[in-house]
Amino acid sequence: MVTLDNKWLLENFLGNNGDPINYKYRPFYQGRVYQKDDLHIIDFKNCRFFLPLDAIEEIAKAADILTQYYLAAFANIEKLWSAQYFPFLSKYHSEMEIAICTIDLEVWYQIQTFIHAHDIDKGKSDWHIFYAHRSYIQVYSPRKIKDLNIGFHGTFFAKDIDNINFQNEITLVWQKPYNSNDIISDKDWWSCEKAYRWITEELIPKATTWQGTNEQSKPFFNIFKKYSTDPSIKYWNKSPRFRDIRKRDLLAYNHFRELNLVEIITELQSFYSSNESNRAYFKTDDISNLYQSLIYLIKQERGHFSYIKSKLVFDDTDCKNITELIDYLNKKISSKNFLMTTGEIELIFRGMLEAIYDDENWISHNLRETVFLALHPFMKFYDHANTIERYSNF
Repeated sequence: MVTLDNKWLLENFLGNNGDPINYKYRPFYQGRVYQKDDLHIIDFKNCRFFLPLDAIEEIAKAADILTQYYLAAFANIEKLWSAQYFPFLSKYHSEMEIAICTIDLEVWYQIQTFIHAHDIDKGKSDWHIFYAHRSYIQVYSPRKIKDLNIGFHGTFFAKDIDNINFQNEITLVWQKPYNSNDIISDKDWWSCEKAYRWITEELIPKATTWQGTNEQSKPFFNIFKKYSTDPSIKYWNKSPRFRDIRKRDLLAYNHFRELNLVEIITELQSFYSSNESNRAYFKTDDISNLYQSLIYLIKQERGHFSYIKSKLVFDDTDCKNITELIDYLNKKISSKNFLMTTGEIELIFRGMLEAIYDDENWISHNLRETVFLALHPFMKFYDHANTIERYSNF
């Protein structure tokens, strides 16, 4: 029996619907058996099988079908918990947790001080709703207050998680309800979205303001204030106090239209220069359209020509001006002479950014739409890869 965990499945077996059988796109496929061209190797987490190509093709088809249902199951959980775009985590390799934000360490210490001062046993105000603990925030209403029913509303652990929080931060992690019958709502056990809003919009401002007020009552504060150039004492209003760690899809709800073109291309350029894009597969028409939109941009002769040329000419051709460079690119498009690598894609994006030259106000509506259309398959894979990454930590 072969047991495959969620992370391995998402990173090696699932997620490349319809793509060729190639190690680059489907890492479980390892190529032909040496001196046995009729057999191919698949590696299921160090369990290897030698199979004919038609069997491999059937496995790939099964992987594509499973991908649809597998990702849909995660999407349903996201909907149930209002956890869209929040990273999934693993608790003891069995239970799902959700990372909802990172918090500056100094602010976290202020929150802890505030929570211990507002334990449910220390008062009856609307803020005395905590079971004080150094490792987590636990919210409990001993009575019905404001818009909260009696009972628990959430437990949020502070953790140090690689690839999520920086060294001077903690990651705040949402836990699902203790009992399967508990209701997830704004009045009962909070969803991820509700918890995020409450923590960032209510708890953090309240805790830091309360801390600042307490410090102002201490004798040393007047001395501190005397030498401060800012009478409001910005020390207690440190920014950023928290960080939103959601990475939103570009295409969903046309989110890309809320961003400017430079922001989108910059994000794509960074993505396609990283290992996250390793499994990207595109057709020659996708690359052709990307080059064509680049030509439309560089015709305006903005940016530094030498820089643009250095990113786009991959042979010994010496393009002396924009006209010669455009002719070179048109020939590349006609011959479909592309490298077909993420490295080539990333360099095209660099050329685009230089051609726009920061200020994109000169770009017409029609040209912008043409560029968006060319970017579409690359935004689509960007969104897909981020989805895989978001789910694969569990």
